[in-house]
Amino acid sequence: MKERKDRELERALRPYTEGGEQPSPAVTLPAKEQLRAKQAEAAPAAAGAGGTVQGGADAQKKAERRTAIVLTTAACLLVLIVGLFLWRLQESPLPGMLLLADGTTYVSESALQQSTHEDGGAECPACLPWVEDEEIVCCRTYTLQKGAAGGEPVLYRVEYRADEVSATVYVEKSNVCLLSLGEFKKLPERHSAGGVEFSLRTEETCAYVYFEAGDYKYNLQLETGEEEVLHAALADIGESL
Repeated sequence: MKERKDRELERALRPYTEGGEQPSPAVTLPAKEQLRAKQAEAAPAAAGAGGTVQGGADAQKKAERRTAIVLTTAACLLVLIVGLFLWRLQESPLPGMLLLADGTTYVSESALQQSTHEDGGAECPACLPWVEDEEIVCCRTYTLQKGAAGGEPVLYRVEYRADEVSATVYVEKSNVCLLSLGEFKKLPERHSAGGVEFSLRTEETCAYVYFEAGDYKYNLQLETGEEEVLHAALADIGESL
């Protein structure tokens, strides 16, 4: 029906579009009304398209707001957890010591007491088989503060010099974590020697190394930035354990 009206309108207007006289209002009025009707039909479609774009932008903004809220909430929870951990550390029966359910004891320096302090000539602890007695510069042994269960050493701090390279190593018992040594547990590089897996980070003049063996955890600082010297030192350690 609509197509037939369009054809009739086209036939009525053809003489005028081909150079004839101007059409009468009786002819043009229906054409104008039909044009207005088509424009009115097109307007909602255009508005709908614009609404879709606007709706997409609104959805993106809402998603961004939700992401920001989630990240802020996670950050607040992390701060709360760390705060509770430190609070419990200070409020524990022995200040500076916190015993977790898995048997791991987290300690700060205030929870330790030095039991021995020997300079050159000290006997090397058995947990350092790659170090000779004559290479030791300083050896210190630490136990937990009085009142803690047992009085066995939980930490050794040994300075030594071998093959013209100075080194300092903190040796923790496997169930003890000294908070100030936490960065050693996050060293990014990996190296294997003598069946031991080392984590390390090298700098211009020193290298930081972490590894575990038996009942001990080793936090080692070597005063060298030369890769060949470092790998030779790690090979000696791996072969001795």
